[in-house]
Amino acid sequence: IMWSSNANAASPTWTTVTPNHHAPWSAIDCVAASPQSQTTDTCYVVASGPYNNNGTHIESAILVTTDGFSTSPTEDFAGTSVNSPLQAISCASTTVCAIAGGGGDLFYGPPSSGSHWSYSNLTQFDLGGVSCTSTTACYASVIDNSGVNDVYLTTNFSASSAATWTGKGTSSSKLPNGGAYYLGGMSCVAGMSDTCFIVGNGSDIMTSSNSGSTWSNQSDGLSSGLLVGISCVSSICQAVGDSGAFAAITHN
Repeated sequence: IMWSSNANAASPTWTTVTPNHHAPWSAIDCVAASPQSQTTDTCYVVASGPYNNNGTHIESAILVTTDGFSTSPTEDFAGTSVNSPLQAISCASTTVCAIAGGGGDLFYGPPSSGSHWSYSNLTQFDLGGVSCTSTTACYASVIDNSGVNDVYLTTNFSASSAATWTGKGTSSSKLPNGGAYYLGGMSCVAGMSDTCFIVGNGSDIMTSSNSGSTWSNQSDGLSSGLLVGISCVSSICQAVGDSGAFAAITHN
């Protein structure tokens, strides 16, 4: 895991953090406790593969730091004997996060006590992305093996109880080209009339400005490479992918 406390500098410095165990880490989200210092950031890192917890059972791992990785992160787990791959995480605050997992599992936390996050099953299909715009509103993108995608929304998300999720319609009617996409990373911008962006294996970035009711395509401008992650702050989005793929867009 790499982290930097001066990433905005002309020549930032990066530090390698080696957790106590090895796992295929897939996503990270950090929430600043203080705008003046990254050393108080709370960060959560999730694993896309299972981890053998002390030789007793297999669980999906979550790393937690409250000091910007200045010291070794602690370990949480996504439920006893839960070993679905964790694909994405979004935190609306230091105490309210959502994690999208394989098999339609949606995890919520962090726990107020103990090390296991709570979870519920949103759908039988894998979740590709998740984005929370507030401590109560979150979006999740869904894909199944036949390529049928969907987007879900909740407005009563909680770190301590299962939320009520509403599907935003079938992919064939909501997504461009009949939904023939793998829905990967997702980012929704708070205060912009529920504007959301999703990257996938098409050559476009999918956008919605009405809570996922309708979607349109915006070219990513790439000649090759698959975008897998996207993050939007205010009116600027940046997306990354394989083979060094990178795209930056400005939206209204």
